[in-house]
Amino acid sequence: MRTAREMDKLASAFLSGGHDARFSAADLRAAVGVHNARLYPLLEKMRQRGWITDEWPKTDPLRPHCYTLTERGREELSDA
Repeated sequence: MRTAREMDKLASAFLSGGHDARFSAADLRAAVGVHNARLYPLLEKMRQRGWITDEWPKTDPLRPHCYTLTERGREELSDA
């Protein structure tokens, strides 16, 4: 059940952002209250389901990897 609660918190964090909101892993980790070892498998599951996209900023390699909620993710997570 812990994973389901964590996934719900993660979904809420994404949904609380605007349509173009980008989140770093640190932002998401703080919102969910988990360590990287728990966060990254959740993010990967969401990415595989097409709920989020991830990218490395091309212009500034020192900026963190960021995650964005897709329209599909917004629709499916809003219904949950």
